[in-house]
Amino acid sequence: MLVRTLLLLVIFFLSGAAGLVYEVLWTRQLSLIFGVTTYAVSTVLAAFMGGLALGSYLMGRKVDAVRRPLYLYAMLELGIGLYALVAPELLAALRPLHIAISHLGLSYTVFSLIRALLAAMVFLLPTALMGGTFTLLVKHWVNERRDLAEGAGILYLVNTAGALAGCGLCGFFLIEHLGITGTNRLAAATNVMLAIAAAALARSAPEATKPIHETANPAPALRLSDATAGLVLLSAGLAGFVSLAAEVLWTRALLRYLYNSTYAFTAMLVTFLLGIALGSAAYAAFLSRSRRPLWMLAAFQAGLGLSLAAAVLMFPRLGDLGSWLFGTDIVTSFARSLTTMFVRAAIVLLPPAIFLGALFPLGATLYASGRRDVGQAIGRLYAVNTLGAILGSIGCAFVLIPVFGMWGTHKLLVLLSLSCAGALAVAAIEGTTRRAGVAVATAALVATALLAAPADIFRSTFLPYKAQKLVFYEEGATDTVGVAESFGQRAIVYEDQRGTAATSSYGVNLFLGHLPMLLHPGTPRRVLHICFGVGNSLSAVASHQELERVDNVELSPHVLEAGPLFWSNDNVLQKPKVRTIIDDGRNYLMTTSEVYDVILLEPPETFTAGVINLYTTEFYRDALAHLAPDGIIMQWIPTANAPLDDERRLFRAFSDEIPHVSMWWLLRSGCALLIGGREPLRIDYQRLKQRFAEPRVAQDMALSQVRDVDHLLSFFRFDEAAFADFVRGAAPTTDDRTVLDFSMPRYGGSGFGLGQFNIKVLDNGRNPFGFVMQREQEYRALARPVTPYLTNLGGESPEAIAARIAERAKIPIEPRRFSESDWKKIRTGELVLPNPSAPTS
Repeated sequence: MLVRTLLLLVIFFLSGAAGLVYEVLWTRQLSLIFGVTTYAVSTVLAAFMGGLALGSYLMGRKVDAVRRPLYLYAMLELGIGLYALVAPELLAALRPLHIAISHLGLSYTVFSLIRALLAAMVFLLPTALMGGTFTLLVKHWVNERRDLAEGAGILYLVNTAGALAGCGLCGFFLIEHLGITGTNRLAAATNVMLAIAAAALARSAPEATKPIHETANPAPALRLSDATAGLVLLSAGLAGFVSLAAEVLWTRALLRYLYNSTYAFTAMLVTFLLGIALGSAAYAAFLSRSRRPLWMLAAFQAGLGLSLAAAVLMFPRLGDLGSWLFGTDIVTSFARSLTTMFVRAAIVLLPPAIFLGALFPLGATLYASGRRDVGQAIGRLYAVNTLGAILGSIGCAFVLIPVFGMWGTHKLLVLLSLSCAGALAVAAIEGTTRRAGVAVATAALVATALLAAPADIFRSTFLPYKAQKLVFYEEGATDTVGVAESFGQRAIVYEDQRGTAATSSYGVNLFLGHLPMLLHPGTPRRVLHICFGVGNSLSAVASHQELERVDNVELSPHVLEAGPLFWSNDNVLQKPKVRTIIDDGRNYLMTTSEVYDVILLEPPETFTAGVINLYTTEFYRDALAHLAPDGIIMQWIPTANAPLDDERRLFRAFSDEIPHVSMWWLLRSGCALLIGGREPLRIDYQRLKQRFAEPRVAQDMALSQVRDVDHLLSFFRFDEAAFADFVRGAAPTTDDRTVLDFSMPRYGGSGFGLGQFNIKVLDNGRNPFGFVMQREQEYRALARPVTPYLTNLGGESPEAIAARIAERAKIPIEPRRFSESDWKKIRTGELVLPNPSAPTS
């Protein structure tokens, strides 16, 4: 029997691993269809967990009639594996349906509800099968070993440990090396093999002829009144709610210390699952035979609330952890970066997760023992716990944080946990006086926990430097956004401490906005601009007189709210030509029917989690479908975030889908601009001069330190031949094999995924900017002349123009900072900008 039990635990461990792999894979795949938004991810999670709840509830009602639980378990595993093999096709089938529904003109609320129902249609069957496995194995365990408490604790522990392993493998290895398709096939094969193993194990297992309540050994002191049983059930639901709500809250807040790479999210999820596994292990090993389980449940609920309160107290001190761990705050390797991520996540997430891990098996044992409908009771409790988790996930993201903020949400979670602990403690004792004493003690504990930390703790820790002043701060459903002011300049700051644009970044932003408009062979009337930043580049696009409309697609409404605080964008959101659309850029391109003369892409840094979806061949294919015949598409790429060979994958994805391509350097910023279209590059030299001389264009180019047309052309790097040479032999970045979102954070040039602007990073004595300068030299060595692509030279020789371009390339670019008052004077002509320095020999 011991060997059979060990084999059973191995099976359930691998089942938990496969289940978590599917959750990660299906979330990534549906994000490609629904967009990388909090709404989409939470919808997927809710649909996934809703299936689990349904399966556990239905199986709980039927489990006592099952005589061969392992045979039925084998059938469930087989069904999960076979479904996983066809799941990609089912998910792909959602795309045209999603597009069709998006064109019906529905409100966002109705559209989101339909999207949730679509996800539920796909996930309902496999997740319901997953939800039924736990109850079946509890039935088998009790039939063989009689011990309900031991079985619930050990099985929950083993399955959670498997989920932990699956999360780590998926996030650190499988998707990067096998891709989504390969990882999905591996997980499906695992389920099929588990089905075969379970069926073989069932042949030697005794038949279950009695209901669970008649088979299980009686547990001491577990007879509950209906009211107390209902309270235990409520406790399970609250534990699920607090579990997922706390995970959403702290996943958001911890980004300011872990930063926003795919490894950060994996580290947080692995840490959370580790805590749950440790809690269930402690219950199974030491606590399952407690003679006062109701008191223990109350103590665990109190421990959960107090550990959440303690997490807030520790939160401001996480930034000093590097010095405490390593004796320095300089990060010198990815291993050190990863260690810092895990330790910071563990300090906040591990203690509450340990209590959560013990709460479920204890609650299941307490609720089910002494009942005749044990199987149904376990299924009911599992379903209530899962439904609580669904409400916690959706409620925290869409209601609690937007309405109450992160501090208010934290207080609510502490209040719910400690209040539930008090109610359980009251139910565990007798006597009015004692119960009143417990109630008073609970109230005092709640007050102490809520008053222990200052109410502005999340706001006050948002900026990394004391010299910065926070002039805007908003916590919403999708993100947290702030505006930092220092030395008279303002910068946008996100929860992960990225500061991608500012009033002082106007030079590169204006250049980026004007370049595709100037290179367009005709007159661009309609433009798509994806990612607002602070609006500098959008203002450059909107300034072109011939423009009819520019569609500004931005995921975060708070970024747009902060827009008026940046004087360098000339209040662009109020321009009549600008139409603002709050959506994921990829999702918008997939669902719109618009065609554009220019598509300008300005996503965040490529190592940022989820952003890689705007750099794949499939995305460029969608973009090209919305590009006019003579249109231009331009992609911004921060170089040196990855090794050169990996960076080739980004270029290859662009050139595989865009017929004619070139690469330009974005001033001296260390960033590349990939420019392409359906037609070969042709630049009318005289027409370019005329457009460059337009007052607003000329002024913006002077602000960017670009002297004239020849200076502009000096930033040309790759023609089509050079581009083809550069990408030859490289595999493109695809939806199935993104790769770079895994490899980039390991590279010194990305700051090891920690955000190169807000942390000290060194690799072999170089900081990330050293890698940027090296990459610029590598690209310069491969550069080709732009003169073969010039037409209408106005009687000048190509050699003369080439000589001027070479001279202009030597002009130093030293951007100036302007105050708001100076900026207004520049725009009104009161302050005239001098020409950039003359070229030197």
